[in-house]
Amino acid sequence: MQRSLCGLVLAASLLLAGRAAALTAEDLVGSWHVLVHYKDAASDHPDRERWVDHAWKFEWEGKKLKWTDYPIVVFDDETGRFERLGTNRQSRVLHYWEPSSLQLDNIRRGLEVNQRGAKSKTLSPDGQGGWSSSGRASPSSMNVISYVETWTLSGLPDAPVFQRSDSLSSGMTETLEGVTRYSTESVEEGGNLLRGRYGRDGSEEGTFRMMRSGGTQWVKGSGKSQNERFREMAVSQYAMSEEVQQDLRALLEESLAENDVRLRKEDLDQLVKRVVELNEQGKSEAEIGKLMEKEVVAAAVASYYSFAPKGAVHDESFRYALPFDSAAPRQLSQGNHGSYSHKGRQRYAFDFSMPVGDRVVAARAGEVAVVVDEFERGGPVKSLQGQANVVVVLHDDGTFATYGQLSKGAAVKEGETVAQGQLLGRSGNTGYTTEPHLHFAVWALDAAGEPSTVPIRFAGPGAGGFVPAEGSYYGGPGWKAARD
Repeated sequence: MQRSLCGLVLAASLLLAGRAAALTAEDLVGSWHVLVHYKDAASDHPDRERWVDHAWKFEWEGKKLKWTDYPIVVFDDETGRFERLGTNRQSRVLHYWEPSSLQLDNIRRGLEVNQRGAKSKTLSPDGQGGWSSSGRASPSSMNVISYVETWTLSGLPDAPVFQRSDSLSSGMTETLEGVTRYSTESVEEGGNLLRGRYGRDGSEEGTFRMMRSGGTQWVKGSGKSQNERFREMAVSQYAMSEEVQQDLRALLEESLAENDVRLRKEDLDQLVKRVVELNEQGKSEAEIGKLMEKEVVAAAVASYYSFAPKGAVHDESFRYALPFDSAAPRQLSQGNHGSYSHKGRQRYAFDFSMPVGDRVVAARAGEVAVVVDEFERGGPVKSLQGQANVVVVLHDDGTFATYGQLSKGAAVKEGETVAQGQLLGRSGNTGYTTEPHLHFAVWALDAAGEPSTVPIRFAGPGAGGFVPAEGSYYGGPGWKAARD
């Protein structure tokens, strides 16, 4: 009976093929299979071809339009969608998967979906022919992660645009925001097939195809045993791990960067792996979020700063040298309590704008405790948050200075003793940056091992020294002599 119904739907679609369709919200009601082909410029392999598919369902709730997104779609025949990694695990293939004729038939008959990860939004008319959901994030606790999405539908009746704006934040991090957009360029088969452009925050770019489906239903039997169906569900969830890991990595890097922690790639990979393992163990999203904030991040911070004593007291009489030796004066683009990112733990940090290649030198003598020297990319992309090269120098009072956003090619090694003014590396533009600059700060651990920046003064006329002012210029020829 299902096959006959499929044939009727297909015949009707063929008769309407090629006709332009003006779509209304009513025309979207029903189930759809959405297939995206894209490349991710922010990933380690920007040229790699990727794909992801979802099932979307639209239905009326009174005068409002309910939109449900199912990120885990299960086909009767998974050929070409996954590649086997081991005896019982598979992963999403990286080439541009296109459904086979059997899989297309599966879409038309109706898709099975796993309810894990499904999200729904109720959209109201916006008064301009479009539809929009509502909601906002209000993080109030250091240990609570707040995630909010706003979904909108515009462009009707000619070229629908499906957009999802998301916001992720907590009391200890800056807000992460992003926009995913599906912009229709053509409506085909009488409104049963949409094609267009896909984009995510300027890093993910590609195309999407939205095909009407016979329906969506939770994973059912299909003649297979319960164990077989649950195994398929597990495989589908594991196949999403690449996308999940990207999201986890971004959140971990953001949280760690708040503490000025720049982990080596292999260490960050281990953290992400640990969180994925928690997911595979069946931990809820709330449990994983709690572990990430309270345990995973805390453990990483403690491990990263294991070289520094707890409860260190900064020697306030010490006057620091400028942390760079440049051919011209350099502007302090962001100082203490800066309007952009120098808040909370980072409130006493300094950003000196300078071209790539300036000499970065020790502002105070000490021992090199950490050298991260493996990154080459930088830009205003949140996914690069933790990917900055850095040198950390431990001082004799137990405080330590961080010199960040450096170019690859550090001039020192961990364990090496350095004198004030000694070359550490070169200024750069690695990590989450809007321009080449040097990020410099002095930190101390409190009695509980929590890191925070401390206020410092630089050597200058008189014993009191000075605190650099945002927007002013420092260094350059004659600077040292003028300050002696």
